Amino acid sequence: MIITACVSALGTILAWFFLPDSPAKARWADDELKTKFIERVRSNNQGLRQTIWKAEQAWEVVRDPQVYALVIFALCQTCVIGGISKFNSLLINRAFGFDVLTSQLLKIPMALVQALFYYLMA
Repeated sequence: MIITACVSALGTILAWFFLPDSPAKARWADDELKTKFIERVRSNNQGLRQTIWKAEQAWEVVRDPQVYALVIFALCQTCVIGGISKFNSLLINRAFGFDVLTSQLLKIPMALVQALFYYLMA
């Protein structure tokens, strides 16, 4: 587990230093390739960088009910993962006498519900 954490941290550090923030700053691409990257972003009607604060966009986020639904879902899921989900197999094994494989199978419906909610929220 410690080795996995170290590899993950190293990957994060490498991504932080070597991945560019925009197509125009990609050190590994030549000018022609950078132009193609920027044109592709432009064709999607996306901007490369927004430096002007637009209050109407912030107000749109505050009025959007989907933002609140996602926040509430994330908070509820975090609470469930903290107590029940991590020790679910242990509780099922000790309290009801199921074996390990059966307790893992009993966790499938909860995982499907979580995946369904994420799909419906997006």
